[in-house]
Amino acid sequence: MSASYYGEIERGDRRLNSDTATKLSRALPLGPVFSNDQTPAVPQRLAIAAQESEGRPDGYDRPEPHDTLPAPKKFRDRVDCFAAEIVDDSADLDFARETVLFLLPIRPEDKLTLGSKIVVRFYTEPRSRQPKTAEVLYGVLDRTVTGDLVLLTRTRNRHVPASLVIQREPMASRGFSERVLSLIPRKAEVEYQPRADDEAEIVGTVVHMTGPV
Repeated sequence: MSASYYGEIERGDRRLNSDTATKLSRALPLGPVFSNDQTPAVPQRLAIAAQESEGRPDGYDRPEPHDTLPAPKKFRDRVDCFAAEIVDDSADLDFARETVLFLLPIRPEDKLTLGSKIVVRFYTEPRSRQPKTAEVLYGVLDRTVTGDLVLLTRTRNRHVPASLVIQREPMASRGFSERVLSLIPRKAEVEYQPRADDEAEIVGTVVHMTGPV
């Protein structure tokens, strides 16, 4: 292995699969390359792709053992950080195919803001019926005037809608007669809790990215 290749792995510019990690851990005297007392390893768990795309994978959840990457410096204390690779053109306005996004799952105490970059898992039917994943998409969080949370997609692919509903506002709170419509601030905070009847689920917020190698 060249020094430049190894440097790319340490910086997070090149993905590290489990086989290479095992070989490095045997060769280096300091133990595992990415251990808890050095740089934590982040598993690559998801594939990001649209349902209507040529690059659609057979499965969106990557099988174990996962390929790994070094955790971004700012989030090395978050052991739940994970990665997802964009495998089609469903995010081509922001990222090229093979870009890897680092994600943090949403904890109960976390607050989202409109305009956040997120990854969303869409289902074939409401989650209460144990549905299959229809697609996993990257985009920007937004809210309609009726209160629905939506994903604004970032692609030139005409088969992918410009916006998709993540969570619908209950009908009881959607009355226009009781609400004064106004422009929603772009940095407005959003309280998000998954519901059993949601058609989609936010799997994480994007905190870092690594380009194709």
